[in-house]
Amino acid sequence: MSFTPSEVLSMVASLNNDTAQENLTDAAMLPYLNMAMKDLEELFELNNVPITNETSAAITVLIGATTVTLPSDLEEIQQLWERDASSDDSFITIEKKEFLPKVATLTNWLRWWQWDGENINLLGANANKEVKIDYIKKIFTTIVIGAVDTPIAVKGALMFLGYRTASLCAQFIGENETRASALNDLAVDALD
Repeated sequence: MSFTPSEVLSMVASLNNDTAQENLTDAAMLPYLNMAMKDLEELFELNNVPITNETSAAITVLIGATTVTLPSDLEEIQQLWERDASSDDSFITIEKKEFLPKVATLTNWLRWWQWDGENINLLGANANKEVKIDYIKKIFTTIVIGAVDTPIAVKGALMFLGYRTASLCAQFIGENETRASALNDLAVDALD
């Protein structure tokens, strides 16, 4: 079941006794919604919730190429796989290294990879290869004012995001620690 940020923001305003959104405007609440989404995303990643697991489509790596294009939703790489380009062979693992070895001659295999946070670096191969990436993906994008009606398709996240955002707004906009604590407790319950 999907929902929109607008639905979350309406819930947040109501939980903070401002249903008309006189003080809690969308613009005021959005930074806190984005923080709550990041909180939930990190919890999912740390607990290996399956929604964060992804495998890329096969990416062609041309002869001698030493980098791979990263998927736009990549958060953390788990494993790389390779095979000959345009082949039906099974993929085999590529070993992760902190630093790539120095080699004088390219081989038929990529063999090793290194991630510097921006790029996947390879030694290159003397044949075209296909690479697949197993990775943890980002499940949320930052919500901006014009996108409050964009659907969020993360099942079961509505109540957590509503309570957690309401808690943050109560704490930092309303400066009401008691309400913030109670709302945060509800967020924890919703997560369970």
